[in-house]
Amino acid sequence: MNQNNNKGPGNNSGGNKNMMGIISLILWALIITLMINYFTSSMARSNSTQIEYSQFVEMVENDEVAWVVMESNKYTIYPKP
Repeated sequence: MNQNNNKGPGNNSGGNKNMMGIISLILWALIITLMINYFTSSMARSNSTQIEYSQFVEMVENDEVAWVVMESNKYTIYPKP
């Protein structure tokens, strides 16, 4: 009898199962990372509000602004506590 029935060059189903497991793990890690990124960015946006320039000037005149961060398309104002 041949004892090497499952070890022939044409039978690599064990390798396919391992590869599918690795791909599945990578996909789940990617999905979880995207979900965490979405929720953290939405939480950051919920704490910010848009104000008019006149409100900003008034805050500066009343010494209510701690610092301002200028980015390419927005200014983030950090008020004094």
